[in-house]
Amino acid sequence: MSKFVASTRVLNTPQSVIGSALKCNNKPITSERLYVQNTLTIWKGLVYWKPAPDSISTVQEYALEDSCHRYGAIEGDLGLLNAIHKKIQQVNNLRNKRVMVTPGSNAAFVSSMVVLTDPGDEVILFAPYFFNHEMSIRLTGAIPVVVPPNMTNYQSSPTELIKHITPKTKVVVLCNPSNPSGAVTGQAEVEEIQKICLDRGIWLISDEAYEDFVFDGQKHYSPDGPNVINLYTMSKGSAMAVYPPYLDEFFGKTQDSFIIHASHISQKMAETMLHHNREVLRERVNSLQAFYFLIKLPNSLPADKWVQYISEKHNVRLGTNGSIIQAGIVVILLLKDFV
Repeated sequence: MSKFVASTRVLNTPQSVIGSALKCNNKPITSERLYVQNTLTIWKGLVYWKPAPDSISTVQEYALEDSCHRYGAIEGDLGLLNAIHKKIQQVNNLRNKRVMVTPGSNAAFVSSMVVLTDPGDEVILFAPYFFNHEMSIRLTGAIPVVVPPNMTNYQSSPTELIKHITPKTKVVVLCNPSNPSGAVTGQAEVEEIQKICLDRGIWLISDEAYEDFVFDGQKHYSPDGPNVINLYTMSKGSAMAVYPPYLDEFFGKTQDSFIIHASHISQKMAETMLHHNREVLRERVNSLQAFYFLIKLPNSLPADKWVQYISEKHNVRLGTNGSIIQAGIVVILLLKDFV
């Protein structure tokens, strides 16, 4: 009998970093920071904030309604769509945009890859980049092209971007603030990147999941234009996928094929949360007491080998993924009780 093999797209896609982080030697973590063999993990930061109590009670009541258990609009429930439009107009200064509610920003990114790219198209990422972006690019048959990191401030460079654009470039991905570095690329640079893409007929996906995680007087800026798709997420702040109106038909196709629509329960929770004062979110962000360090490693070993060595030798688990390995960097998270 012939051997059954998965697609080349899947085989060429790296494993999930979060999935591997939650295991050690294929055994699950027994607590938030300890592996089964007493290896301390000091790199992963996971979302843990609970919704406001009144949001929970509203959802509990909504679960008893018949409409909660029926099919809904592909683009999202009307109450949430109205709340998102209000938010992106007031906070992000985005107008004349369509909104598609997806089950998380990753789903919006995958839909964007399906809508915008064909197999063999190139998608540019600024290193260090969010590992799920590379996974989605490879799963849809496109080719990730990596712009090396600016080792001084980790901001995305328009000059370096131009050097990596080819006739095959279809999409540029700007994660701002950056995951994992946290660097904030300023408005002038973001506008220049958007113009570079616009002038060359290239799409710009602006992943803004951490738009509220800015400090020391820095300001987050949302790019706009006929070639820009903005991604947001309720797990960090608010909103979902925002795109030009003429893409409605295409995003509708992908959404209907993948999930039909996000669950009513989740949408009702998101709607109630968006009605809360954003100062509540700011207070939560300011209360964070953890410090991330990006450490440049010696060139004597690849970054993943250094991580393996430190884990085996000192029982300390550091973070690494495809983007960080390429940059020769590991991520260290120090919680407040380690500082």
